[in-house]
Amino acid sequence: MAELLFPVEFHNEIPETPENLLPLQQEVETHLAKLAQGNDDISNVIVNVKRPAQGRNTPYVHEITIMVYMDGENVVVNEKGELLDGTLRKALDVMDRQVRTQREKRRGL
Repeated sequence: MAELLFPVEFHNEIPETPENLLPLQQEVETHLAKLAQGNDDISNVIVNVKRPAQGRNTPYVHEITIMVYMDGENVVVNEKGELLDGTLRKALDVMDRQVRTQREKRRGL
């Protein structure tokens, strides 16, 4: 995996699953390395994983928030879903689109 030139903070608010999040954290870092390749516009990324429906009579829903601090406007993605890994992949896809859109805007395309 390529070394990231910016910090990635990974916050887990689901206390019973810390060991299960390591592969997801590695997936995020690999994804970010590909996105950052050839660009130096990302300065910091924060990923927050939580389960807002915990303790209620509803199915557990995972919520993932990704904040990408970029030159120009920052990108914030918030996705909710039943499965943690599927929700993460959806959030990463949305993040990709938003980051690419920001880059195109900045380049005047």
